[in-house]
This record gives sequence, C-alpha cells and structure tokens, in this order.
Amino acid sequence: MRKFRTALLAGSILCASTLFSPSLWADEYRDTAESLLDVMQFDSLFEQMIEGMIESQVQADPSLEIYEPVYRDFFNEFLEAETMREHAVDLYMEFYSQEELVALIAFYQTPVGQKTLQLMPEITARSEKITEAIIMENMPTLQKRMAEAMAGQ
Repeated sequence: MRKFRTALLAGSILCASTLFSPSLWADEYRDTAESLLDVMQFDSLFEQMIEGMIESQVQADPSLEIYEPVYRDFFNEFLEAETMREHAVDLYMEFYSQEELVALIAFYQTPVGQKTLQLMPEITARSEKITEAIIMENMPTLQKRMAEAMAGQ
C-alpha cells in the first residue's frame, strides 16, 4: 500500500509539474503570438512591405529603377519571411501579454480589424511619404543647423 501511495504521489507531482511547466505555457504563449500573425496575414503584409521599400527607393531616385531586380534578390536573400516571422513573434511576446494577444486576435477577426489590416500598408506608405516631404522641404534648415554645429566645434 505504501508503494502504491508513493507511486501515486510521484505520478501526481509529475503530472502537476508538466501542467504548470513554464515551457508548456511559453509554448502556448508563442502559439498565441503565431496565431496573431496568421490572423494579421503577416506573410502578405511582409511581402507588401518589401514591395513598398523597393517602390520608395525607385520613387526617391528614378535612376534606381534598373536595380529593382537586385533589390528584390537582396531582400529575398536577407529578409526571409520565415525568419522575419520568428522575429515578429518574439517582438509581440516582448510587448504584449498573452491576454493582450488574444484581444488583438479577436479585434483583427472583426470587420474593422480586417479593414485595418487591409489599409495598414497604404496608411504606412502615405505616412512615410508625408514625413519624407516635410523633411525634404525643411532640409535647408537642417543643413544650416548642421553647418552651425560643425562651426561651433
């Protein structure tokens, strides 16, 4: 009987340690972050981001158009989607709790969430263009201030 109780206690401890194992919860947490990226259509958004980066380069300097294939090859080689996905999972886990990730998933599954995802690349691209235009418009001021700073050293 004593051996039975010892075996039962050991089995209970083993089950409890597995149930409350940090790695089990970490795996569930990581799965939640990966689910968020699935709902966000991360792979598609990432491809759109790469295309947007290439387009921005060419729009900023049209002479770079002949290098579009070079940019694409470079980005495909060094910014592999699966690797970037792993980094994104890590970032979401760093900044959001599992409960918050679940809330984001719920939001992105709504019509407004889907619209947000659909418009996000365009809104980001336009924001970048606005920022670039403001910087370019005020570049003389920046250059003047930089020259003054250099002269003051």
